[in-house]
Amino acid sequence: MDRLSATRLCNRAPIALYANHNTIVEPCDTNNGSYIAFRNAYRENPVRRVAVEQREWRSPQNVDCNRTNANPRMVASVPLDPTKREVVEGTVTVRLDGPDKIKDAHIGLVSQSGNTATINYGFNGLDRNFVGDCPGGGHATVLAIFPVRQQIPIE
Repeated sequence: MDRLSATRLCNRAPIALYANHNTIVEPCDTNNGSYIAFRNAYRENPVRRVAVEQREWRSPQNVDCNRTNANPRMVASVPLDPTKREVVEGTVTVRLDGPDKIKDAHIGLVSQSGNTATINYGFNGLDRNFVGDCPGGGHATVLAIFPVRQQIPIE
C-alpha cells in the first residue's frame, strides 16, 4: 500500500463508527455509517486523473514596409480552471507563427509566472523595391504555448 492510498480522505476530523474492520470494509447496505462516511469523503475529494494540454495564446502583429514593429514586449496569459486544479507546468514556448513579408525577426521568452508570460519580439517590414514600390504590409502572429496540467475528477 502506498502513502497516497493509506492517507486518502484523511484530511478532516475523524468520524466515530461503531463497527469492526469487516463491517467497515464491507458495509451491509448504503444506509450503513461506514458507507455514508466513505461516500461523503469521496464526493468532497474525488479521485482525479492527470492530463497535460498545450494551451495557445495568439496575438497577430502587422508592420508596414520600411518600418519596425513598435511593440517589442507584450504579456501573454491563459485562463486556468480552478475546478480542474489547472497549473502551468514547465516552460512556455514562444515563436512567430505565419511570418509573411518581414525580415530581421526575433522572439524570446523574458519571464513567466503562473499563467502569465512576458515576451520580447520584433520584426521589420520589407524594404521598398528599386522603383520605390512597397511590397505590401508584413505580418506575423506572436504565439505562446503554455503546458497546462489538469487534475480532472473521475466520475
